[in-house]
Amino acid sequence: MIQFRPGLVVGGKLELVSELGVGGMGAVWKARDTRLLREVAVKFIRPELLGEADARIALTRFEREARAAARLRTRHVAQIFDLGLEGTTPYLVMELLTGESVNDRIHRFGRLSVADTARIGRETCRALTEAHEAQIIHRDLKPSNLFLTMADGAEIVKVIDFGVAKSGQTMSEAATRTGSVVGTPHFMSPEYLMGNKADPSTDLWALTVILYSCLTGSRPFEGAELSHVILAIADNTPKRPRERRPDLPESVDAFFARALHRDPARRFQTAAEMAAALDRLEAPAPPPPVELEDEDQAPTVMERLRVPPIAADPPTYIERRHLPAAEPRIDAGPDGEEAPTILRPKSVTPAPIADGEDGPTLANPRSPSRPSHPAFGYGTPPLASGTIPMPPQVAPAAPAFAPFGAPAPSPASPALGRPHPAWNATDPPTMVPRSRAAGAPGPLGAHPIRIAVIAGVGIGVLVLLVLLLALPGK
Repeated sequence: MIQFRPGLVVGGKLELVSELGVGGMGAVWKARDTRLLREVAVKFIRPELLGEADARIALTRFEREARAAARLRTRHVAQIFDLGLEGTTPYLVMELLTGESVNDRIHRFGRLSVADTARIGRETCRALTEAHEAQIIHRDLKPSNLFLTMADGAEIVKVIDFGVAKSGQTMSEAATRTGSVVGTPHFMSPEYLMGNKADPSTDLWALTVILYSCLTGSRPFEGAELSHVILAIADNTPKRPRERRPDLPESVDAFFARALHRDPARRFQTAAEMAAALDRLEAPAPPPPVELEDEDQAPTVMERLRVPPIAADPPTYIERRHLPAAEPRIDAGPDGEEAPTILRPKSVTPAPIADGEDGPTLANPRSPSRPSHPAFGYGTPPLASGTIPMPPQVAPAAPAFAPFGAPAPSPASPALGRPHPAWNATDPPTMVPRSRAAGAPGPLGAHPIRIAVIAGVGIGVLVLLVLLLALPGK
């Protein structure tokens, strides 16, 4: 038997670099293709696993099966580039994958999420769908044969060891020829253990056991001895996943109850059917319906939309209300002189509204039958019907600095709009405008501040002229 070592050239072009791993099927080495100048993986198969005493006959059958696996054009299957025979040891040349197997992922995290488990199952089902359509049964699916690697910036699953898959061989035939069971008993279906031929259900059962291990961190069928494992698979019903992991949704238990059913006819029949069930497994369950005791308790449309209801009696823009009247009072100052006018409100009873009237409106804010109101001015005659009144005018305060020559506002100035109450003999004033009365001094005498400002400007100009005259001429 050949002793593989780094630097050994296999097939005249494959230079071995380092050993990647050793399994039940053989050893896997990292190699460099000296012709195509690329790195590849070389898997050496133990000859006894092929079931043929003559290595040449084994290589012929192995080549036929590997050629069928190489036709699988899906990115979820590790690509096979070449195959050959080194002495009596067959080997496969496959693409070199970087990443980790599902088995390593489970050992690293213990348990995987429902979303990651469903994704692994769906992508594996895509590979199995194409393989089963080509009449290829993997027959040895297990966590170490599902490899997680990166492609186009996303993690995907690649199924490996399709080159050693068998087409319709029974477990008893493989055990008779090789003296050992091909495959891992923990992932074998009850029918395959009983001697039936491998079929698509064999791979689907193995994938279900893998997904169970991903979610719970343990296998559904355990035993201290191999015979105990086989008896558990043949007779026992596994624990529900939620018994091992209570945080899982109820749909997980329903999925595995069907996938691991004792009756093969009650299980998923195709990989596509299992993939569809995994899609539903990942989708969130709808919220339970709310049961109401009375139909009157059913939420209204506004409550469902969560929009506050519109007020039944919204406020209007014109409110009819009675304002308190104003009563002037003269208070004596400290020396006996009269103090400024102060308005003191007092409560008055509004005059009754005559029949046919509806109080103050926008067109007629004061009905002719009602007395004058301070809100609309004192002594203001009623408006004619159909006219729109202007809002009450308040006398503006005179500016501190009026332009020179500007006339003082008169009591009947258009700026006021109408005679101000200050000149109404019957009504006391509410506000005295800061305008000059007739016969008052001119613009300069009315404001001492203006005189001070003008005097300051004049003095400044004189000082500037003196400075200019004092400078020596050039």
